[in-house]
Amino acid sequence: MRSDASPTLKDGPPSPTMAGQFPAAALIYRQGLVAPGDVLADINLRIQDIVDLKGTPLPQDANFDDLRAADVPKGIEIKPGNVIDPLLHYAGRANVRFTEQGGAPKLADLSKYVNRAAQTVVSTNGQLGLDYSKGTLTINAPAAQGVVGSLSILGAANLTDLSITSPMEVGAIVAVSLDGKPLASSARILLQVMSEEMNSGFTTTPVSNGIKRITDIGHDPWLVKEISGTVKFKRADASSLKVTALDLNGYPTGPAGTAESIKLKSDVVYYVVSK
Repeated sequence: MRSDASPTLKDGPPSPTMAGQFPAAALIYRQGLVAPGDVLADINLRIQDIVDLKGTPLPQDANFDDLRAADVPKGIEIKPGNVIDPLLHYAGRANVRFTEQGGAPKLADLSKYVNRAAQTVVSTNGQLGLDYSKGTLTINAPAAQGVVGSLSILGAANLTDLSITSPMEVGAIVAVSLDGKPLASSARILLQVMSEEMNSGFTTTPVSNGIKRITDIGHDPWLVKEISGTVKFKRADASSLKVTALDLNGYPTGPAGTAESIKLKSDVVYYVVSK
């Protein structure tokens, strides 16, 4: 696939793959198809302490070194000098207030959701799972399910209503309900897929130890790797659900089998699964 009408490099985002993933992402966000996690940290910062640059126990960076990680509290008590594990944002929410009086921060037990040894995080409601050792994110909500990241490393993803396999090194495959019903009973579902992109003429040279230096950022048109993989719906009526391939503007281009087993086409980004 290629996009001759994509933005030029100086225009910046959105790139073709980013723009191509807007529909499912917008539906998930605007319709709340993935539920927010619970509040895991309640921070009440004193305004004068902020003015005095005393900082906050809630840092932004998640990639702690060993020295910084030692400051993460092991339980729910936050002592002076402690920092709250920023991976909590993948598991739930944090409330931060700025007041004249300030107050002691409150922290839930993160050990049930954040496992730095295994390099995994799960949301409090179980609808999101991050495995940053493999570089994969799993979505498993009633009306939105899919996988994003290093799909070839992930292997088969066995979700509640879907089974997904793909040899793509980097990709995104997600199904979202179009009628607000769970995927198990929805009469109309969007299946959206995407692989990785690169600018024409993008080149690098080796530096050392797997590190490469970009020598040319490339130019239009953008190149997109061929899509591949298989998506299977687990519903009892999957064999009677028809699958229609769509073009990049959302218009039907032809049948693509049934939801019992959808073999992804190399140049199709959108499919509609319907009764």
